[in-house]
Amino acid sequence: MNPKAALRFHVLIALTLASAAIRAQPSADSGEREKIERERARVETVYAEQQRQCREKFAVASCAEQAKRARRTALADLKRRTAALDEAQRKQRAERR
Repeated sequence: MNPKAALRFHVLIALTLASAAIRAQPSADSGEREKIERERARVETVYAEQQRQCREKFAVASCAEQAKRARRTALADLKRRTAALDEAQRKQRAERR
């Protein structure tokens, strides 16, 4: 698969997952979840582009590792934000019982 096709594929997957997640949770925090999913899709797009650029360099391994590290850091932050939203949603459901 050529780099452009791979990038399009990753973006399509990210957007599909984001839209599915948004539809699955129609609550007050859906705006924040949408923002997180858009950011996650952007992180994945940037990562795919960085990987493509790394393959064009001489020192591919260190470049690719740096891109992975940046991706992990960004995704960890998004995961923490999502977990906080999930916890708040669990508390709301528990209060309604």
